[in-house]
Amino acid sequence: MTNPTPTTPDALIAILASVPDRVDALVAQTPAAGSAPALPGEWTASEVVGHLCDAARMWGGRMRFIVFEDEPTFVIFDENAYVTQSGYRYVPLATLAAVYRLNCAANVALLRSLAPEQWERVGVHPDRGRLTLRDMVAVEAEHERQHAEQLARA
Repeated sequence: MTNPTPTTPDALIAILASVPDRVDALVAQTPAAGSAPALPGEWTASEVVGHLCDAARMWGGRMRFIVFEDEPTFVIFDENAYVTQSGYRYVPLATLAAVYRLNCAANVALLRSLAPEQWERVGVHPDRGRLTLRDMVAVEAEHERQHAEQLARA
């Protein structure tokens, strides 16, 4: 059983700030054969990290919309289409890890700059409904942790 995702801003920021280090450590351990999926139908290691890049961009954008707009409504994105159409399978893991680190750093910098009341601003997710920024960051923190574990398996 996994530990529940913490909900304090500092704890959530700490998770988001730590995942790039975990990804870098896993990438350093991944053999050159990391372009093959661990199991049929699963993403390759490069595709997992590419998806993390996409998620950091998408959820980071959503975080910014919540901070700067009143109750924005978000669009859904097809993660599998992004992964396939981006050709992440053919991009070196180290390149993707560097891009992921940059995206995370931008998101963490934004979150560290916020006043406490901004964490309670709301956006509308088509599937999840109304979410505070705190809720969204908790979702993304858990998402990134889960994919780091997927990368460990890949």
